[in-house]
Amino acid sequence: MAVSYKNTSVKSTNVRFFNRIGRSAAYLFFSFTHLLAPPFARFLVKRLFFIPKSYPQSQGEMEMGRRADKFRFKSGVNTLQGYGWGKGPAVVFIHGWAGRGLQCHSHVEALVAAGFSVYAFDHVGHGRSTGKTSNYFEFSNGMAAFMEHLAGSEIHAVVAHSLGGAAAINHLWKTGLSVKTILIAPALSIRQTLARTFSRYGVPARVYTAVLNTLGRETGHDLGREDPVDLIRMISSDLFIVHDTRDRAVPYEDSWQAGLTRSNIRLFTTRGLGHIRILEDRAMQGEFLRMISRKDSKKRGDAKLPLPIKRRQSPSQLNRW
Repeated sequence: MAVSYKNTSVKSTNVRFFNRIGRSAAYLFFSFTHLLAPPFARFLVKRLFFIPKSYPQSQGEMEMGRRADKFRFKSGVNTLQGYGWGKGPAVVFIHGWAGRGLQCHSHVEALVAAGFSVYAFDHVGHGRSTGKTSNYFEFSNGMAAFMEHLAGSEIHAVVAHSLGGAAAINHLWKTGLSVKTILIAPALSIRQTLARTFSRYGVPARVYTAVLNTLGRETGHDLGREDPVDLIRMISSDLFIVHDTRDRAVPYEDSWQAGLTRSNIRLFTTRGLGHIRILEDRAMQGEFLRMISRKDSKKRGDAKLPLPIKRRQSPSQLNRW
């Protein structure tokens, strides 16, 4: 799932591979390989596009990791690493592609002080969890296993970022769970984004379609039925979408369109925070706490495009519903 809308998070070594051989040559290479050895062609695509990039832990992540109550649980054949802090109604964080559970570190102290417990985990192929490759289907199964592990806990809210937002939508759709959900820059049009990215790098449609079908059979999913951009329209619980207009990884337009679709979806727009900084911006930390803590379920009329805000504004200046 190492893809994005305007830029790509395909590993740099793989980008160099495609740049060297060119799009046309890649198309011929994958077509020929798929004709002679379909399993090998699928293996290559998985290795080139579905291995998340890793990066060093920040000081904040390391400190919060040391303070966490750690636990392990299973998702299919993989063992996933979980983290917990505090006591009280649970706020569940779901990280995105190439992220990890400890990305929620900047929000933990305020939430615990407000009387919540906080739980997070590393998806398959991420952080301290097992697995080499990952994808939207694995994310969805990982979240389902995580929520099953937390069965019996009082889930107050789900906060999910990027591809984790797609997994959260899938889980809400499948289970009918009604819980306050905050989707931060959610990856919605996955089928379209994958097609655009594979085409950009010269992977024939029949090859990547075979890969997606194989991944679906292996994980029990079908992207044709489970594209988040379609599923979000079938969810009745209140959803908060937070998205930056200058997000270069996941298109803001999809979130804006979703906000026009249903009255239970509220769109909160920022400007200048991008795809990652939005998670750690100080003003947004206070705003997320306000969203999570609010008890009312205020309804609205016709959805309108919120005015953008500038980076580094105080919470009192942030655009509100």
